[in-house]
Amino acid sequence: METASPSLEKTRVALISLIAAALLALLKLVVGLLTHSLGLLSEALHSSLDWVATGVTLVAVRYADRPADETHPYGHGKAENLAAFVETFLLLLTCLWIVKEALERLFFKVVRVEATWPAFTVVLLSIGVDAVRSRALLRAARLYRSQALEADAYNFRTDMWASSAVLLGLLGVWLGERWGGTEVWHKADALAALVVAGFVFRVGYRLGRRAVDVLLDRAPATYVEQVRRAAQRVSGVQEVGRVRVREAGSQTFVDLVVRMAGQLPLEHAHEIAQTVEEAVMGILPEADVMVHVEPQPTEERELVEQVRAIAARQGHLIHHVGVQRIGQQYYIDLDVEFEEDITLEEAHRRVSSLEQALRIALPSLAAVNTRLEAREARVTPVRDVTQRRQEILQRVRERAQRLPSILNVHNIQIREAGDQLYLNLHCVLDGRLSLRQAHELATCLEQQLSQEIPELGRVTVHTEPPSRPRRSRAKGWKRG
Repeated sequence: METASPSLEKTRVALISLIAAALLALLKLVVGLLTHSLGLLSEALHSSLDWVATGVTLVAVRYADRPADETHPYGHGKAENLAAFVETFLLLLTCLWIVKEALERLFFKVVRVEATWPAFTVVLLSIGVDAVRSRALLRAARLYRSQALEADAYNFRTDMWASSAVLLGLLGVWLGERWGGTEVWHKADALAALVVAGFVFRVGYRLGRRAVDVLLDRAPATYVEQVRRAAQRVSGVQEVGRVRVREAGSQTFVDLVVRMAGQLPLEHAHEIAQTVEEAVMGILPEADVMVHVEPQPTEERELVEQVRAIAARQGHLIHHVGVQRIGQQYYIDLDVEFEEDITLEEAHRRVSSLEQALRIALPSLAAVNTRLEAREARVTPVRDVTQRRQEILQRVRERAQRLPSILNVHNIQIREAGDQLYLNLHCVLDGRLSLRQAHELATCLEQQLSQEIPELGRVTVHTEPPSRPRRSRAKGWKRG
């Protein structure tokens, strides 16, 4: 069997309540006029207003289920909250009328109330119908998170409590007639009406306050902190910024700012944001969640990452980024790569724009020094001459032996392009060395080989720990 859609189900529940409210109002009015019972007449007026309120609810739930459009990007859900506010206003009007009539009957005029069996029958019937409709409406309200249906449910529940008070009032009048008619017993009906007014005011105030809170976008007290805690538990989120929660009818909208490491790849940041959305929806299953990602403000030690990020946003490839500090001022040196056929004028214009962006983003920056480099895009044809240049192999091994930190040299390769040679070799170093120390050793060896062998156009030294030995196609050397 197919389940009815939420819109049809809410409409069906509201329509049945509309019919029930109309029938109860009519019965109470007729019997109240016949018996002169203020309790019943006040109940009739209350049920009449319930009928109007339920009609407003019926229209509201149908309108609220319309999808979002250009003029209502958050949907039409607040129509339900507006309906709940209208119902509250009608409840308070009922309350004022009941109090006025009850006070007049208690102190200024005498109206004889007839406690007949039709009056008792109508009140008992009203209590039964109100109990059934209140339970059905409240179940639908909780299932579909509808404040309009909830307001209607409490209206019927208020009717049930109020009818019980009227029943006690009629019972008091009946006892007064049976036991010899003291005036006190005949005041019981008016006292019961005041009890009804108290119930109406209490429920009306609570519903009205909730409706106004939603209409004014007041965030539910517990939601914001729950959302913040859920987002903070997600791995990769360094800080949770602004969190905003608003309700519109049965829909909850959440938008929040999360801060992550600025150097995270976009794809990884997006995955973390999706995890945050899932965490929030674990608390608010039907929520519409929007996560805004911002880079976490970095410390001084991350200054190089900031420089790289700014250069990347402008489309620049940079390397050899160096940072010096004097007091609270920083000095940056970096190499910027450009296409080899670009003019010097254009390259200078672009690098000047990068320098300006760095100065704006980093107020503590005293100076930026850039070196322009041509980025080669050509593929150079070469020949492998490793076996024919044994004298170079021998000099490489001898030079490596003079550096005690180098444990092994292997995979030495020599390639020739015109009158230039390209030398590549692998060096095994102590794996406990820092990457910076390993880089300094490789640079030292590259510089010494370039000075000793003028033919070398480029020397590339690959460093690795001893736990990852590599077999060499050319004969190597190992410290004995």
